[in-house]
Order: sequence, then structure tokens, then C-alpha cells
Amino acid sequence: MKPTTLKEFHTLYPTGFDSISVDVVGYCVAKCKYCPSGNDLSNAGSFISEIKYAAILAKLKKYGFYTNSTSFHIYGLGEPSLHPKLNEILKITHKMGFTTNYSTNIIRVPNIDKEGLKAVKHVIISMPGFSQESYDKIHGFKFELIVQNIKKLKKIFKNIPFDMSYHIYQFNLHEIEKAKKFCDENGIRFALNYAVMFDKNRCLDYVANKMPYEELKTISKEIFLGVLDDQIKASSRNYCDFQERYLAINVNGDIRICNSYTKKYEKNILCGNILTDDIDKIIKLKFSHPKCKICMAAGLSLGKIYDCKVYPDFYYNLMRENSYIKDAIKNSNIDKNKLSNEIKLMHQIRLWEQEHYSDEELSQLQSLIKLVSAPTKKIGSITKKYGRFPMVTWKKLQRYV
Repeated sequence: MKPTTLKEFHTLYPTGFDSISVDVVGYCVAKCKYCPSGNDLSNAGSFISEIKYAAILAKLKKYGFYTNSTSFHIYGLGEPSLHPKLNEILKITHKMGFTTNYSTNIIRVPNIDKEGLKAVKHVIISMPGFSQESYDKIHGFKFELIVQNIKKLKKIFKNIPFDMSYHIYQFNLHEIEKAKKFCDENGIRFALNYAVMFDKNRCLDYVANKMPYEELKTISKEIFLGVLDDQIKASSRNYCDFQERYLAINVNGDIRICNSYTKKYEKNILCGNILTDDIDKIIKLKFSHPKCKICMAAGLSLGKIYDCKVYPDFYYNLMRENSYIKDAIKNSNIDKNKLSNEIKLMHQIRLWEQEHYSDEELSQLQSLIKLVSAPTKKIGSITKKYGRFPMVTWKKLQRYV
């Protein structure tokens, strides 16, 4: 069932949207050729006004779209650091009871004071590699400038979780170790994720075998198309997180179906303006937009229950295992055999997830649970803290333990 009115939305989603993005800047100066806003300066100089921004936040609360469980972002397709009054935007964010994630390509270091910092709960640096050669291929910035800007930004946000989101391309694999070393030296969490074709229209051309040969040839040498193929293969074809659990608002207050289309195409995927249009009509169109149906039918939707464009499995598993061991060794009376069994459980739980909750891997998991005599509470704890899709996986696993 999909909502057609605000009342129905509240019934289905009493905690609002899982995630909301509001573009405070209408463009980006990076030249990322796989991003819908890359190399598009048609909206250059477009910044949200403080009045309009505050009005949008008020509407998000009024309509019950934003709650304490909602993740909020001041970016979608625009680069927030370009806003000349970013500090004032952050102050409004805090004053109105919101907290935000702040993602940036760090072409500019903003001036943010103590009041502005109160609004930010997480900082993410977007990186296309760790050399000038990689930057020449994607962002088009001076790499040494970016490195210096990261260090400056880290000092500003010194007490706030700070990540480097390293986008994996075929040409930057050899730079991963160097980037991680830089992060370790500067107190930055290193997070690997695959670079993908973000423009859904290009993805649709790929699925339909309509992409020009020369373009496909270039893409196949730079990004890992197998990640997209795996997503398509695993897609449910009838659900998308972007449609049901994510709200995207552009710099004008218009609601997009998602942030996966170019500015030139945007008029085709708008559902109405949150400040001026009837909210019931907006909701009805957002949850029944014909473009969403095309995208889902092609297997290009984003879903919680399958892997797509997040951490590579090998890195996610290692990261989680290291975290588990680190927590465990804080206990001086650690039982090594017990710890070993718990890590085996962790591995099998994630393997079950990776195989899309297959009966075969479930059988292996049940056998392992019986073998190690793990109590239900411990299984739940491992799943919820170290699983890739913790709540979805635990909900499924509860039936069998």
C-alpha cells in the first residue's frame, strides 16, 4: 500500500521519512561525469535564502516528515560549502531543532562558528582518489589544495565524527592504502564505497543496451559495472527506498522523486513545491510517479534488503570484525573461544545477507547457532550492531531463533 494523502502517510510512516535532503546550493563546481550535477553550471549562483530555508524546515515539521529518527542533509546535488551564508544556514538548522550531516568535496573551507557547529552531527568528505591524476579524471580540482582544505576543515569540526568517503574507481585502487594512511594520521574515519553511475537515465540506457558504444567502453574502464549488475539482479522490482523512505528537496523548495537525474531533466521528476502546493497532491504523485515505475521495473531502485553501492563487502566485513575485536579486548577476562564463535556467527549472518537471505545460508546459520550454543540475546546483539542491514536482518532471523 502506498499513501495518497498526508493522513495515509502518517498511518504508514508514523516516524516520518528515514532521510531528508534539502539542497541549500543549486549547483556544484566539481566535474564528476557520473553524477547528475557534474559539469553542469546552468544553475550557478543559486543559493537558498535564509527565509526560504527556515520556511522549508517549518513545513517538514508541520507535515510530520521530520522526526527525531530522521537523518537530515543540507545537500542533494549541490555543494553546500559554496553557500556564502552557510554558517547562518547552520544556525537556523540548530535553532529550529534539526541536526544535519554535512557532505562536501571541500573545494572551499567555510567559516563556521560555535553556534553553527551545533547543527552538524557528521562530516563527510567526498574523494575520487588520492592523487592529482585521479582528480584530473573526476573532480577536476588541485589535489594538494584539497588535502590542505581537509586538514583545515578537520580543525573546525575537531569534535564531530569526520569521514573520508573514498569512491572506488578502477584507476584509483592503488591509492587506497595511501588515503587510509592519511586518514589514520589525521583522525579521520576511512570509508570505501564504489563509484557508480548516479544518473538514472544513463543507467536505463545501460539496461536497455542503448548506451553508445564509445561511452560504454569508457565507463567500463573506470567504474565497476558489476556493482550495478548485482543491484539489478537483486532488485525486488516493486520497492524503492528513494520513493518510500527518502525526501529530496531542491534549492527552490520543489520535491524531486529522488536526486538521480540531471538538472535539464528535473522538470520531469518534480512532484510539487513544499511551500506553495497542496501536500496531498504532492504525496500522491511522489508515491505513484510514472518514472519511479520505469526505474523499479528496470531493477534500478534502491532497497534496504539488498547490497548496492555502499561499502564493498570485503571492506565492510573487515571493518566490522575489527570493531568487534576492538570492543571485546577491552575486557581483560576475554574468552578467546567465545569470541571466535561470535565472529563466526557474525560472518555467517552477513553471508546470509549477501546471499539475499537464501534458505541455504539460513540453514548454515541455524546449524552454527546450535553448534556454538549462542543465546538469542547475543545473536540479536551481534545482528543489530554488526549486520549490514541490522533491523531487516534481525526481523527475519527472529523467526528462526
